[in-house]
Amino acid sequence: MVFYFSATGNSKYAAEKISREFGGQLINISEAMRNNEYEYQVEDEEKTFFVFPAYFFGLPNLVIAFMKTVQFTGGTPDVCGVATYGGNCGAADRMFKAVLKGKKVHFRAFYKIKMVGNYVLMYKMPLPEEQTMILRRADKEIDLCIDAIRFNFRTSYHSSIGLGAVSKVAYSFYKGKCGTKKFLAEDTCIGCGLCQTICPVKAIQMEEGRPVWVKEQCVHCLGCLHRCPVCAIQYGKKTKDRGRYVNPLLK
Repeated sequence: MVFYFSATGNSKYAAEKISREFGGQLINISEAMRNNEYEYQVEDEEKTFFVFPAYFFGLPNLVIAFMKTVQFTGGTPDVCGVATYGGNCGAADRMFKAVLKGKKVHFRAFYKIKMVGNYVLMYKMPLPEEQTMILRRADKEIDLCIDAIRFNFRTSYHSSIGLGAVSKVAYSFYKGKCGTKKFLAEDTCIGCGLCQTICPVKAIQMEEGRPVWVKEQCVHCLGCLHRCPVCAIQYGKKTKDRGRYVNPLLK
């Protein structure tokens, strides 16, 4: 069973490769939460994966909420975390284990996969040629991760105590600060409604053919911004010339 959260396709791509190798359901966390689906039947020692992007050296708030609520019945699964990241994974492994604490699961390992970073609120997107090289290396990293899992979860990632302290500070810039006030749609918006459809927390509603952010907080996954077909969605004045990204390896 593979649970995943993905806004621009990096974690979805990794989740699909893992699912093809180990089988089981492939479950979109955003859709599961929209449908109130939190209970899953498993067998003892069934391999169960959570695949997600690292945000500010930690976990997206949506993933934390799902992991805290999800329940496994019928057996105790072997749980493995896999984080995709752009700059640094930080101590996402420590946060992942902390969220699992008290649940009826066996934590087995945590892996990290470097992919194309896309947090354009802070930096420009890499050039297409660099993106291609990063994704080629990522493909090999995913294969190595699969091999390690196949051979009894070898070479699990373990962040240092020092990195754990740094990560707490970095994560404080994300936790509770995912405001939507600066999101806007420019006049080039074509009113397709894709942003409303893909928003994992239903923070966007179409009103008179234009998107309106109706919640004060979201996940800051930036799926609405990156996947807008005409690049009409911005976050203040920061993002207009910083590029957009969707994983091109997805079919």
